[in-house]
Amino acid sequence: MGIPGVQVGFNEFEGRGGDDIIVGDINLSGQERTRVSYLSATDGVTVDLATGTGNGTAAGDAAHVGTDHFTFVNAITGSAYADILRGSDNPFGTYELFDARGGNDLIDGPWRIRFCRLQLRRCYDIGHFRQPRRWHRYR
Repeated sequence: MGIPGVQVGFNEFEGRGGDDIIVGDINLSGQERTRVSYLSATDGVTVDLATGTGNGTAAGDAAHVGTDHFTFVNAITGSAYADILRGSDNPFGTYELFDARGGNDLIDGPWRIRFCRLQLRRCYDIGHFRQPRRWHRYR
C-alpha cells in the first residue's frame, strides 16, 4: 500500500552539494519512476533529462549542488530561483513531470506527454513555457 496519487515504486533524490550519481527506477512498461529535486539549491539550477545532468546555472556553483549525473529519471523539482529544466524525447506512452517552483524558470523539451507545475498553477501538454506568463508557445 502506498501514498494516494503516487505510483508504486516511485522514489526521489535531492541533489545537494557535491557531485552525485543517481540511478533511478523503471517499471515493466518502460516508465521511469524517479524524481530529482533541487529544493535546497541556493541559486538557479540547470537540469536536463536528455543528457542526465543537473548543476548550478551560475558559474562557481552558486547553487551549491555540484554536478549530478542520473539515469532513469522522469521528473524534476526545481529550486526557488530561476531554473532551466529540459526534457527528453521520452518513449511513447511515458511522461515527464516538471515542478518549477519559484523564480523565472524555463521549461523546454521535445516531449510526448508532459506535465508541469508552476507554483500553484498546473499546465499540461505544452511545448515551451516560461514563467511568468510572458512567453508561451505551443507545438
